[in-house]
Amino acid sequence: MWRWKARLFARIAAWGSQEPIFTVLKQLGRLRYLALKPPHKMAVVIRMKRTGRRNRPCYRISVAHKTMASTGRTLDNLGVYDPASPKEELRLTLNVERAQYWLSQGALPSDTVRSIFKRQGVYADAKPKAIRKRPGRKVVTKKKTARLEAKAGRTERKLERSTERASAKRVAAAAGEAKED
Repeated sequence: MWRWKARLFARIAAWGSQEPIFTVLKQLGRLRYLALKPPHKMAVVIRMKRTGRRNRPCYRISVAHKTMASTGRTLDNLGVYDPASPKEELRLTLNVERAQYWLSQGALPSDTVRSIFKRQGVYADAKPKAIRKRPGRKVVTKKKTARLEAKAGRTERKLERSTERASAKRVAAAAGEAKED
């Protein structure tokens, strides 16, 4: 019973300073508090519209109202993403200024569009991700050597079994030919 309360209060904390509205519902003979939707955000999204033909996708990066169909009417076209293009410079064309404008207005990009924006530098204030130093990955430990030895033993035994099977098949084939003669 306490789990749903913890999830509810965690969701309320994520909403910030906005005061959530609660409704009380009688469910299965007991009262429960259900939170309503979080505070209203802009109803404009930046997403990709698939164009192109079968097995040759091409996408338009467009701004649309979130209730519109993904292939429906758009407010603005920001560019084109053509992942199958042989030329690197034609793979992505993006109007960075318009993208920054729509983001400043509160438009929410999809996950794929967000990663494209990061690669193109649309988010000017974002710091580049620091490369982690992981020196321990190349260190050979006792466990690692034992694992490699076990793997080598398995592959050796597998090779022996396959050669035994092949030789048995050859003997059976030769015996079959001798019977026919």
